[in-house]
Amino acid sequence: MGSVVVIALLSMAGALVALYSTDNIGGARAAALAGILMMILLPGLTVGAIVVDRRTRQGRD
Repeated sequence: MGSVVVIALLSMAGALVALYSTDNIGGARAAALAGILMMILLPGLTVGAIVVDRRTRQGRD
């Protein structure tokens, strides 16, 4: 779960940088792409972490 928190913090930092660099069109495009990637990656990582957690718990039983 720690890695998910780190990724969330990085995406928030990226969003702040994007807000301050919106005067640059290229920066805005890169920020939009990064935001879309984070929206896709974050749920996938959280679901993956839950699945791995359940598998390890079942293995212990």
